[in-house]
Amino acid sequence: MILAITSIFLAGLAYSLCLLLPFQHRSQMSLCSLIILALLPLFHWLPAESLPLTVSQLDSPLSSWSANATLPADKPWLAVCWIILTVLLATRHLLAHRKLANWRTISNPISPSSAIHETLVQCHGKLEINKSVPCFTHPHLQAPLIAGLLKPAIYLPAQASQWSSSQLEACLLHELAHFQRRDLWVKELSHWLCALLWFNPFVWKIKALYNETCEYACDQIAIQQGINRRDYLNALCDLTLAKQKTNSELVAAMSGHASLQQRALSIGSSKPPRKFLTALFSLCLFTSAVALNSLQQAANYDAPGTSEYTAEEIQLRLSANPFPANF
Repeated sequence: MILAITSIFLAGLAYSLCLLLPFQHRSQMSLCSLIILALLPLFHWLPAESLPLTVSQLDSPLSSWSANATLPADKPWLAVCWIILTVLLATRHLLAHRKLANWRTISNPISPSSAIHETLVQCHGKLEINKSVPCFTHPHLQAPLIAGLLKPAIYLPAQASQWSSSQLEACLLHELAHFQRRDLWVKELSHWLCALLWFNPFVWKIKALYNETCEYACDQIAIQQGINRRDYLNALCDLTLAKQKTNSELVAAMSGHASLQQRALSIGSSKPPRKFLTALFSLCLFTSAVALNSLQQAANYDAPGTSEYTAEEIQLRLSANPFPANF
């Protein structure tokens, strides 16, 4: 229960700080938030100074918070509810992975002599990606996307062979940018965090924020390779009109959840994210996690000579009449 309360406070702090920063920084900030939340259980093993609580501090907010943060033994239904919802979310995600694994069987590989393959090789060189990412055409897709954790692949609509060279290059650069940034792995991490911390609304908000802002970051990477901004926006508008429903936890699509207006503003902006803000943000969250862990250990510390009595017994003794004969 203490871990749940800590995760809610930390995720709320992270999400609030993300919203205070310009949108160019939110992708990196939300990524740092997800990583620190994933490492949150490990902070319990960090060494921390135990601050003994005196008798006069037993009624303090810290002591009350620690006493109320433990899971009551007579309420096992809380743990049962958490397990059931976690298993349901995990099962749903695994079934989606199984469905995605069948995509290659119904997709057609790109011919090595086609213009799409030639453009794909050029995009690999521009982004300096050494690992070759295969490309397929999917008969039921309407927008390009990249999918697959261990075996990533780019899937294009069947009509991609009719696209102009600028539109094709824009799409391939955008999807390869997702591969370069390892967005699929981050999306996977965010899903399992939501499955474990489904009761924390701020974790879901951070996940949605990353799904949105990673599109801005990939747009910027594609623009930096020399693509004309107007051509890129035209390609983006065409794909947004043909937007289809996909499982955003498993794929990274160019026509993602990000607002088209906000993406247009992002493409028009040339301000790169500042690394020192990311470092400062990470340091702030890390310090908050360590501080919460220290407070937890301090609240759970049993001072010598007081561990044999409960807080209620001590309070009863303090409130008792020291001179019972005088009445």
